[in-house]
Amino acid sequence: MSDARILILPSGTLGATGPQGATGATGATGATGPQGATGATGPQGATGATGATGAAGADGSFANSQTLNAQTGTSYTLVAGDAGKLVTLSNAGAITLTLPQDSDATFATGVYVDLLQLGAGQVTVAAGTGATLRTSGLTAKARAQYSRFGVQKIAANTWSLYGDLSAS
Repeated sequence: MSDARILILPSGTLGATGPQGATGATGATGATGPQGATGATGPQGATGATGATGAAGADGSFANSQTLNAQTGTSYTLVAGDAGKLVTLSNAGAITLTLPQDSDATFATGVYVDLLQLGAGQVTVAAGTGATLRTSGLTAKARAQYSRFGVQKIAANTWSLYGDLSAS
């Protein structure tokens, strides 16, 4: 058996701190944090320069007459030359006016053609092959002799009919 003894010595002064060790390797990148709130809208930018003035339009006075295209048969298909004209339709028998598709006659979108039923034969407006006719709940027929009506090209192959039309 041995006699173990513990020896307690008085402590001395603490020595100086040693030099800092080398920096360790960089760790892996952490997960991306949540997206922050959207910031306020920035101020409106300056107004751009004014564009050039366009060419003057046609004189819209009533002193200018509208060109007429008088049709006397029982069928007629509009042609590009009818743009802006008044097409009169006069026959004792029924008349069919056909609206062409773009590949048959080139009309710019927005062009009007005015129509007038001069004769007793009722005018029916029909869309030709490949064309579409848009009209209100009324028929696509002139109401009576001397009815004024017209068509306007509103999109590719698409026409709008308006005016003095028959209700049935």
